Amino acid sequence: VDVSVDGGPSASVHTVVLTERERRLGVTSAAPFVVSPLRGYSAPVDVAVDAPAENLAVLVEHDDDPFARWWAGQELMIRAIDAHRAGDGAAADALVGVLVDALIRVVPRLDDAVLLSQMLAVPDEFMLGDREPVIDVDGVAEGLTFLRRSLGERLHDLLVDVWQRFDRDDPHGAEATDLATRMLVEPVLAPLLAVASPTGTELALDALDAPATPNATRAMRAFTQLMHADHVDVDALVAQQYERWQQAPKLVDRWLRAQSGARRPDTIERVAALAAGPLYDRDDRSRVMGVWFPFATRNRVVFHHPSGKGYRVFVDELGHLMPTNAGLAVRLVGDLLQFQRFDPHRRALLRAELERMTTMDGMPDFAVAILRNLLTTG
Repeated sequence: VDVSVDGGPSASVHTVVLTERERRLGVTSAAPFVVSPLRGYSAPVDVAVDAPAENLAVLVEHDDDPFARWWAGQELMIRAIDAHRAGDGAAADALVGVLVDALIRVVPRLDDAVLLSQMLAVPDEFMLGDREPVIDVDGVAEGLTFLRRSLGERLHDLLVDVWQRFDRDDPHGAEATDLATRMLVEPVLAPLLAVASPTGTELALDALDAPATPNATRAMRAFTQLMHADHVDVDALVAQQYERWQQAPKLVDRWLRAQSGARRPDTIERVAALAAGPLYDRDDRSRVMGVWFPFATRNRVVFHHPSGKGYRVFVDELGHLMPTNAGLAVRLVGDLLQFQRFDPHRRALLRAELERMTTMDGMPDFAVAILRNLLTTG
């Protein structure tokens, strides 16, 4: 689909059947236009484009296909992160500026909370890392931090306005509009908390404390974002939220996940304490996943700490889990099994932990065989 550069109606529609990796298509037009790919397309696909940033901004602001708008915004964010990783601060700032200008124009006009939540959400850490043969743990983490802070600084008042515009869900409501507004919690709070915004912090705390009977989903999402914030006394929040939700096992599981997925420097020690605490039960699948799944599979910047202490804490636990619940443990070891994809320092630390696993008492024979084969071929 061709969208005019001034946001006017689509000029033409072209359906292209891809039968090989690359396909070249020529289009003539009497007026400048922007190509909008993948309209109405929902299958997993990775399309590479070299469209100018300004063209992507046109799609963010004017495209009438929600997926295309989201994709264009994500492309701008990814380019900014990659420029920051490459050390090109000027290019990174310029790309964020193009995105921010488009969002400032379009966000006030959008009443679709789901679309807004997707357009404001930053790219996934795992998706960013897994694009390349060698996973750049530090570069991706630093790029995401840069992006969150840039959005928090440049969109501060707009994000606060979005929160206030949609701060109307019924705490007990299960309508689509209620569910949609709760999706805005993470993408709005994450940039605000990244810049230690007093207003953002107040909004997050209000989601926990008010009204008298807050919606549990909204509260836990706000709690999860607060757990990332260095400027927040999270120990007090952790105790407060446990006191509130201790009679609800599913919420306690989410309370655990928020702590183990936190990007805080003390998360490794917090996870070790949770695993050694009275709530942890290796026979309870939900508790095991609550403590270890976010940490080992969704929190790369902490799990892959250069000291290797994240690996040690996790592998110590695998020594207990593998002999009794190997099926569950296998769901947690993805990054261990692809140790060859990390930088030389981390690769050596991971190899040492895998070698240690092969000598642990009670380690199943099938696991030892897999590990030895992996170490031999890697």
